[in-house]
Amino acid sequence: TGAESYQLLQQVVGTDPDFIVVGTPTATTLLLGTFPAGTTVNVRVVAVNAARQSQPSATVQIAIPNDPAPPP
Repeated sequence: TGAESYQLLQQVVGTDPDFIVVGTPTATTLLLGTFPAGTTVNVRVVAVNAARQSQPSATVQIAIPNDPAPPP
């Protein structure tokens, strides 16, 4: 059967030793929290139904850009 919900797993590089579940949306969208500039976050998704959960998706790496220098 299809997915009933999803688990969003994230790992903040240099901070989290492993992936942690940060959300369990029932839709296909979820907003992540706010991260400091220069942070790198790895994200995976797991599909869940009453019978089981899937293997995690491929890891997607998100690089939060550094704050731009203020204008002169």
